[in-house]
Amino acid sequence: MVKDLNKPFLMFGQITNITESVAAVSGQEVSSMGYGGLEELLAKAGDVLDRFFKGRHNGLCFEEGSCLFAFVSDYDEWDILISKKDKLVYTSKDKIYVSKDRADSVAVSPAHVLVLEKGKTVVIGKDNILVDSDE
Repeated sequence: MVKDLNKPFLMFGQITNITESVAAVSGQEVSSMGYGGLEELLAKAGDVLDRFFKGRHNGLCFEEGSCLFAFVSDYDEWDILISKKDKLVYTSKDKIYVSKDRADSVAVSPAHVLVLEKGKTVVIGKDNILVDSDE
């Protein structure tokens, strides 16, 4: 899954993790993204933050190696990505994805449940079940 990041999004985590993950941007780059300038980008980012916290800014605590990303979806709802070392959880209006060690995964949508574990794949659909094994 690839997320097109053309709107402001939120990233929460320990400040050392965040500063390692960001880069400086020029005024020209901000303009090329469709903003009138840095002030407009910051105002829109502030609006996203206020919307996420519903006007109440609270402190969030994160363990080492943990991050939370929040994106406003095309449905005008929140898509949330949480990572902690080798674990990953993604949730949106119509999907949930959970992964650990890149080997064990669970994905849920209205139509299917997909489970990957130790070389075995199970897909459960509305009217069928598919089991595949590397063994």
